[in-house]
Amino acid sequence: MLDKLTSNPKQLFLIDGLGAVLTIFFLVVILAGFEDRFGMPRIILYGLSLVVCVYAIYSFSCYFFLRGKWRPYLKAIAMANLLYCFLTIGLVFYFYQSLTILGLLYFFLEIPVICGLVVIEWRWRRRWECTYHLELLYLGRGQKQRQNKNKQLEKVNLWTTLCSTK
Repeated sequence: MLDKLTSNPKQLFLIDGLGAVLTIFFLVVILAGFEDRFGMPRIILYGLSLVVCVYAIYSFSCYFFLRGKWRPYLKAIAMANLLYCFLTIGLVFYFYQSLTILGLLYFFLEIPVICGLVVIEWRWRRRWECTYHLELLYLGRGQKQRQNKNKQLEKVNLWTTLCSTK
């Protein structure tokens, strides 16, 4: 099922964007709305949601507008997601004393999910990159064979031309 969902780069950008929207919902509506139950300051949650909003816009833009050369864009969002995880881990350590069990639970569930997405994005980017290089290698070999065949045909044509003129 995971292979089907991530069978092309556009799907990964869509999954990433939808995940970002879900994260924004949790941060703004649930965690900020019940700040006393989770313990993370509201201003921090709004800041995190702003970062995630930028990621969502980026991912949806890639999904809707990108037509080719998607590898660097996938790498960028994977790195951005990883940066978000490190930022979140730092904030959890910084605000550890004020976080409740629910707050810790949320962040310790969110971080592995995002890291899992980073791993999937990175693996698929590498897989597509390897496939791309293999295709280039194959096409390059085929092109070389065609060039050799064309040279042989030119020699035959030249020989035929020379022989026919005598």
